[in-house]
Amino acid sequence: EAAKKSGTLITARQTMDQGRAVMAIPGSIHNPLAKGCHALIKQGAKLVENANDITEELTPAIDMLSDQLRIQIKNNPTHPDNSTVEKPTKNPTSGLPEDQKQVLDTLGFDPMGFDDLVASSQLETADLNSILLTLELSGWIEKLPAAQYQRLK
Repeated sequence: EAAKKSGTLITARQTMDQGRAVMAIPGSIHNPLAKGCHALIKQGAKLVENANDITEELTPAIDMLSDQLRIQIKNNPTHPDNSTVEKPTKNPTSGLPEDQKQVLDTLGFDPMGFDDLVASSQLETADLNSILLTLELSGWIEKLPAAQYQRLK
């Protein structure tokens, strides 16, 4: 819900200006808090009536990110499937990009919450999410319940 002049609409319009997906669920024409969603739909936001509408909108972006992650993991010299894996060194993280090393060093071997990782690593939330997903897919960390992460190697 969003009134016709809400901060939510400002953010949504900026998102649309950046070419990113904006979705809105319509409401009753009698509800003043539905007018903002209706305005967004008129301006090009995707009308959402069920979960399939969201999936349909996000699937291409998820596929693109999956492909990018597969390439990044494949090009990671420490990934087990990569034929250029070097013999183990004193520091097993030596072949990782600096941002991944930083997150692993920050994480240590004890479970740590996402918010604590953000504060300790001083990385942007989106960047940290991307790094954590890459490390998880590469087998370096494990995501635990309650947004906790633990280093595995």
